[in-house]
Amino acid sequence: MNTYRAFFGLQQDPFANDLSLKQIMKTPELSAVKNRFNYALSIGGVAVVTGDIGSGKSTAVRYAQCQLHPSEYISLHVIATSGAIMELSNIIRLGHTQNHQLQGAHDVNDPK
Repeated sequence: MNTYRAFFGLQQDPFANDLSLKQIMKTPELSAVKNRFNYALSIGGVAVVTGDIGSGKSTAVRYAQCQLHPSEYISLHVIATSGAIMELSNIIRLGHTQNHQLQGAHDVNDPK
């Protein structure tokens, strides 16, 4: 058991990536990310979340996108790129392709 977990009497890791949405502590910063995320969606824009390691970026994005229906939106997580436009283009292309392959694999209405 981690020392901080024992010290605070925690039964599970409060910083785990697999926390359910109900377990995420709603803070003003988390709400601000969600509001900016929703604004980007409303104008058809792109949202970028940056921050220090362990600052909660992935959790904030997961919380913000929980409202999105998977058949209407494709969410791509671009992590630690070199910044080259071709690299970003490949990530978007491959992510889009993989998403469609996954949707097809789980489509119960697919006649195949």
